[in-house]
Amino acid sequence: SADATSFTVHQTSQEVDLELVLKASTAIAGEIRLEGLMKTLMHLVLQHAGAQRAVLLLERDGALSPTALADVDSGVKVLEKDATTKDIPMCLPAVQYADRTQEPLVLNDAMSTEPYASDPDIRQRHVRSLMVLPLSNQGKPLGVLYLENRLASHAFTSDRAGIIRLLVGHMAIALENAYLYGQQRDTLKAATRFVPSEFLDALGINTIREVQLGNAVRVPMTVL
Repeated sequence: SADATSFTVHQTSQEVDLELVLKASTAIAGEIRLEGLMKTLMHLVLQHAGAQRAVLLLERDGALSPTALADVDSGVKVLEKDATTKDIPMCLPAVQYADRTQEPLVLNDAMSTEPYASDPDIRQRHVRSLMVLPLSNQGKPLGVLYLENRLASHAFTSDRAGIIRLLVGHMAIALENAYLYGQQRDTLKAATRFVPSEFLDALGINTIREVQLGNAVRVPMTVL
């Protein structure tokens, strides 16, 4: 019957979406270094969001900084640490709204939706569809994901927006883990500078991380 057919198609669509999210989550979980993670995230966004262009902005010293840029024509690029929101074209009021409220913003037609339609960037680059999603983990704001399409209005359908919102949850957790990994790695590097490799060899361990309280070693010394 018509109802049965409709139900079957609906279920199949859900299964496809679930498979997509699971694959994307696996790809995200496979990255622990921040740069590799950002590239993976941006590739996934371009593939599945319906966006022509995406910007990942992360919190740095209390302010949002653009850290990665993805474009269907030029691919994915990790930006320099000194990049600012003035360097990357985007609708800043939309970014600021999502960051301030921690609520997603979806504009089906940015050029006819005030107050954003009056934004110089929207007018100059003729941005049609716009979506900005906040990134947070356990209530801690991490940044925002900015998406745009200049060719079509209503590019970010409810289905696509739902998928990206699910991915954003995984992104936030992965970004936080990557930060922690980076901090741990930097701490380890700093400690290694002050611990002679001979000392670790004498203890029979490879890194300072393996040193435990109570470790001791007897080393012969020559007194002049």
